[in-house]
Amino acid sequence: MKLRYFVGAGLLLLPSVIPASAEKFFAVDPISGCKVVFDSPVNEGELLRWVGPCKDGLASGQGALQWVEGGVLMGSYEGQMAQGIIEGEGALHFFEDGGYTRLIGTFKDGALDGEGSIAYANGDLMSGSFVDGKLNGHGQFLGEDGSSYLGTFKSGIPHGFGESVLADGEAYSGGFEDGDRHGDGYLELANGEFYAGEFRNGFAHGQGFFLTLEGDHYAGEFELGAISGVGTLTSTNGTVVQGKFTKAGPEGTVIVHRADGTVVVQIWKDGEVVE
Repeated sequence: MKLRYFVGAGLLLLPSVIPASAEKFFAVDPISGCKVVFDSPVNEGELLRWVGPCKDGLASGQGALQWVEGGVLMGSYEGQMAQGIIEGEGALHFFEDGGYTRLIGTFKDGALDGEGSIAYANGDLMSGSFVDGKLNGHGQFLGEDGSSYLGTFKSGIPHGFGESVLADGEAYSGGFEDGDRHGDGYLELANGEFYAGEFRNGFAHGQGFFLTLEGDHYAGEFELGAISGVGTLTSTNGTVVQGKFTKAGPEGTVIVHRADGTVVVQIWKDGEVVE
């Protein structure tokens, strides 16, 4: 016997979801004779205890549920039940990864549906608005490693506007699509360098501005996370280079404005001046 749950990218957990078309298995409290619905058969040695109302032989109403296997408490639930299924306000705990994961909120057909929160056994925390066990709309994730996300979700994945911080301190504020940085955003790297501009599928892509630790900055086109295309590079020594760039540096014919006011035309190839 087990509660069904799915974990994805540390952000998604769906407990005890039993679709109407799925085969249902009944675990029976040997004392009261009341039944609870699970999505897999009861294993030998597993025991169930339900303290609460029983309607038509099924746990229904406000009560407390526990299930034990081999002398270990595998899970517990306190709250509303309907026809043997978790339904309504409640708190669910179950054993995994050497600890207990806790879900608190409104449940529907065994899954969080409405405002709720999840505290994972590994120390991660998640809260917000759930639909069918997944965050949808505004929500928050706090990782045990110091990472975080605050913003909108779609089917348990960051989607829309949000703010994220990675464990190494890298911070991003802007658009997300299917979990990737996408659209306009601001990124501060862990080493202190900064990028503002367009993102696509997780990469700086399109028009953007990049500032190095030394104070040099580039404004122009990016492709798949790298400088690529037409732009302007301004150095801290006052030199300004205008033209086409690649990851290696200027490419082709560029115009160089020097700090002393002189202007020269140069030809670059593979990161070196050739003429």
